[in-house]
Amino acid sequence: MKGKKLLFIGEEIVPFLPETPKSAYGKAVPKYANENGMAVRALLPKWGIINERRNQLHEVIRLSGLNIIVNDIDHPLLIKVASLPDTRLQVYFTDNADLFKRRQMIFDADGKEYEDNYVRSIFYARSSLETCNLLHWDPAIIQCQGWFSVLVPFYLKKSFKENPIFKSSKIIITLYNDILKTPLPAEIVDMICCQNITKQDIEETGIELKTFSDLVKFGIKFADGVICGEKNIPQEWISAAKENNIPVLDYSEKNFTENTFEFYKSIS
Repeated sequence: MKGKKLLFIGEEIVPFLPETPKSAYGKAVPKYANENGMAVRALLPKWGIINERRNQLHEVIRLSGLNIIVNDIDHPLLIKVASLPDTRLQVYFTDNADLFKRRQMIFDADGKEYEDNYVRSIFYARSSLETCNLLHWDPAIIQCQGWFSVLVPFYLKKSFKENPIFKSSKIIITLYNDILKTPLPAEIVDMICCQNITKQDIEETGIELKTFSDLVKFGIKFADGVICGEKNIPQEWISAAKENNIPVLDYSEKNFTENTFEFYKSIS
């Protein structure tokens, strides 16, 4: 893997967010890949709880200004950047005042799911690939952490299929037991559509988007690999991967970072 590029599309990365098993993994995997010869860049939503001053974030003017349209609403994209402490890795933050500013992550201060989480997820999935394209960063491996970026594989294989930046990219989803209770909006298909994605592209997958699990299986269908980020991942997700002949890396408490890196090698 020496010299190959990794784009890590994170959901949580310590120390920008409190330390949890997910955020610790979000730092450990890019760091380990970098230390073992890969060129690495990471992306993260600019969650409202991330302290910009403490983490020394600053806007990248040349990357900002693009509009991401979701459900006929323009969402201006701002890109900020900071260095991951103790490494030379750059982390790019996708930001939008309406979707992230002065807000928590998936849940508000009262523990309720934000009603527009699916809009936020679509915005993040599309903006991640747009940011990578603006950086002219041609990753050999793209790793998506958690459900929040689960639509990236679909957009990669459909919306960006002719883009030379991604012609050799392999994409992996790391799954967790995060399951939203908020039902999928009735207009979810319209929300996923964009300039070069039609309803027909979605219908041709054969997956009816009725539930949160349907959305996850929809993303899995376009992945090149699936990693179990913790124990007891829903069996229907694992079955969806195996039915599509997609390799699955089972969860293991020991050497999980190293196992992830070896998994890269197996699918690249």
